[in-house]
Amino acid sequence: INISLEQVNLARMRLVNATRFLGPFLVLEYRSSEGETFDDPYRAESYGVRFEQAVFQGGGRYFGYRRERKGVQVAEASHQRILAEIENEVADAYYKVLMHRNILSNYESLISELERDYEIARRQREREIKTEIDYEDISNLKESIRIQKDIAADELAIALMDLRIVCSDPELEVGERELDLVFSPSLVAYRLEDCLRIAFENRPEMKIARLVVSQSEYDERVAGAANYPALTLEGFYGRSGEAFVDRDLLLVDQWSVFLNLRWGFWGNTFSYRYGGDRVSDPSAAIIDASQRIQSREHVAQFSLLDGLERVHSEKEKEVVRMQSEMDLENTVKQIEREVENNLRILHRTMDLVNNTRKRLDVEKRRVEIIDKNRLLGQASLKDVMEARNNVVQVENSLYENIYKFYAASAALNRACGKQIMPVEILR
Repeated sequence: INISLEQVNLARMRLVNATRFLGPFLVLEYRSSEGETFDDPYRAESYGVRFEQAVFQGGGRYFGYRRERKGVQVAEASHQRILAEIENEVADAYYKVLMHRNILSNYESLISELERDYEIARRQREREIKTEIDYEDISNLKESIRIQKDIAADELAIALMDLRIVCSDPELEVGERELDLVFSPSLVAYRLEDCLRIAFENRPEMKIARLVVSQSEYDERVAGAANYPALTLEGFYGRSGEAFVDRDLLLVDQWSVFLNLRWGFWGNTFSYRYGGDRVSDPSAAIIDASQRIQSREHVAQFSLLDGLERVHSEKEKEVVRMQSEMDLENTVKQIEREVENNLRILHRTMDLVNNTRKRLDVEKRRVEIIDKNRLLGQASLKDVMEARNNVVQVENSLYENIYKFYAASAALNRACGKQIMPVEILR
């Protein structure tokens, strides 16, 4: 999370820098020099403000600004994606802890009940009411359940450790809570079409894919803008002067303005510079007659094949844009698969929970019947113990299916990028 936040801050800094390029560049300048001409000392000094303003850049700076704005949105969406992944991992780990804790509690309750029946079986063996084989069967069943309890305790410890790792809290504890689920007709109120629409609107991965396409389009425009004529205005305004021997150093106003034209085409670059400079009171500031009071400057250059990098850079940006469009298509397909798969699991686990509850009711009634038959001598303690064990096994299956339902709910929420399924068990 901290890294993703730093990436958001970095993207915002890039946006500030891109915004700065839209305005003029200002430089505060100060120069001072001293020397000698033969035997005479010489001094010169100037200070002022130097500026540069892009008049026309083929839209390169503006597109660069828009690209960085998209970059900020990509970073923010990436941060939201990480948060959604963490929430899904925490939810899954939390539900698993509750599931194993309830399973362990079931085994502990069952063993507590079986201890009483086991003691009855032991006394019956001592009085030779039951044979040694019956007693051994009951003992083996009790030991088997004890082993299952130990396994459940180990699985609970592993699940709790996983939750602590996900939460980065080695001291985290989870309070006692019954893992249960009450169904209502509106529990899963969304159809596949609704879930897909929500996912395409809210899923961070979808936002990122769209933003990356837009960002790569602006990046391609920035590269293409280098092939358009670029016109830049630059200038200087300040005070300057010079003095020889023992004359006072007098500073007067000085200004200069230049237009720079740069045009790249076919891997070549043509540049042209035109402008001039002037001082306000040359008689006071300029001692040497060779110094110019006012000047005009024309500079034209034609560079051969110095812009080949622009050619392959533009092609490279085009390929990146095409790749981002393909990634967007793949993201759409992946989200469709995830939403459809999680929704299918959700409906399947709902059916499993309902069916398991029906089985649990049947097994509980069977225990009651077998327990009554034992009092009538038509069933043994082993039959009762086995029936109770069956109840626990079915109840544990119910907990597993409820866990799967909540895990699928959390996964569907993440797949849709929005909480559409209840997670009140987390509260």
